[in-house]
Amino acid sequence: MIGIIASEYTTGDIVRLKSGGHNMVVADTNGRYVNCVWHDAQGVPQSASYLVALLENAEAATALHRQLT
Repeated sequence: MIGIIASEYTTGDIVRLKSGGHNMVVADTNGRYVNCVWHDAQGVPQSASYLVALLENAEAATALHRQLT
């Protein structure tokens, strides 16, 4: 089975989880995983790795939402 690979995103892209949450910056990619960084509500830096299938381009999603409303 061929999976989605993280090359869909590049360092500096703004992404978010498809389920919602903070906008995050892509720090780097590793196979099917995207390493992201962001600041939480208190301004504390956070980081995590996510499967690429769980993410969407935050800027594109925001633009689509604006068109639909």
